[in-house]
Amino acid sequence: MAQVEGESSHWRAAVDHAGLGLPVARDAKMRLAKRIVARLLWPFLRHQVEFNREVLAVLVEVRNALAEDIRSLDDRSRSAVARADAVTVDVDARLSWLSAALDGVASRLESRGWTIDAMGPVIEQRGYALAATEHSLDQLKSEVEGLRGLVERGEREAFARLHDGIGSLRRELGELTLSVEARFERLDTRSATDA
Repeated sequence: MAQVEGESSHWRAAVDHAGLGLPVARDAKMRLAKRIVARLLWPFLRHQVEFNREVLAVLVEVRNALAEDIRSLDDRSRSAVARADAVTVDVDARLSWLSAALDGVASRLESRGWTIDAMGPVIEQRGYALAATEHSLDQLKSEVEGLRGLVERGEREAFARLHDGIGSLRRELGELTLSVEARFERLDTRSATDA
């Protein structure tokens, strides 16, 4: 019988008892009598033993499929996190570039302050251009802040969805494990009462 990672005591007991104690172990007490009884009952027990082994084989396949689904979900979540990190790095790089550009504009304006002072009358006449530039810079800053907020909100939503999906899958797996173990306990109880 195939062995599965993380086996419980119920699983090992089910594997051990799938054959209904047949063949009789060499060191068993009253081995000859047990073998005679087993041979007499074998036509009736054979189908049950085959059924038990088939059920265990199917359960092994189900557990392996669930483990593969969990691995796949973990891989997809890591991929989603990597993509979110890449987007964050890209947005951070763009924000850094915009910030550096704004700092460059500010330093150029400061370094040319003497020219602005000398051109006071011209600047007063063309003050609307400077006001328009300041307004454009303010809009650009607010758009950059809005973009940063969107990226952070998107990251939070992506991580929340990922967490909810993993939590739901783990709950379902826990319920399935409890259900399987409860069935094995019922089988053990039924086997004990039948014996």
